[in-house]
Amino acid sequence: MGGGKTHMMIALGLLARHPDLRPEVLPTDLTERIHFGAARIAAFNGRNNPDNYIWGEIATQLGASEAIKEHWVNGPKAVDQSKWKEIIGDQPTLILLDELPPYLQNASTQMFGKGTLADMVVYSLSALMTAALELPNCAIVIANLSGSYKAQTKALAEAVDNLQQETRRQAMTITPVQLA
Repeated sequence: MGGGKTHMMIALGLLARHPDLRPEVLPTDLTERIHFGAARIAAFNGRNNPDNYIWGEIATQLGASEAIKEHWVNGPKAVDQSKWKEIIGDQPTLILLDELPPYLQNASTQMFGKGTLADMVVYSLSALMTAALELPNCAIVIANLSGSYKAQTKALAEAVDNLQQETRRQAMTITPVQLA
């Protein structure tokens, strides 16, 4: 069947964006503890390959395309923590990242300077996660990074491993309910 993680991410995004739906599906004790209105949502699927890279796509969905333009318009430029904090600010924000291994696989084949686009992606996402920890109203959900892609190339395995290490330092692992 598949799609469980993706469906959970979609549901989370809908609940974050539409506060009127929360009382219909969440327990009362939980809805009473949620004190924010509609959140801004950015959702990225790694099976897509936008011209403005993953960071440009996230920023554009958050309404900050001009703030990030310098990081993609003349080729990729990694995004640091302070830029992410500027883009996200204090507004309630949910960032959903799904299917990152295919994106990293493609990025690992693109050389820039002495590294690859995958190196810049891992750096930028690590900076994003660090920024989110310091922001009062930002959450990031990343679907499981392990899977069949890890064995395909050494560069991809390294990129996935680096991103997994970063997420382990800063993340809470949640396992969806098994329907088997």
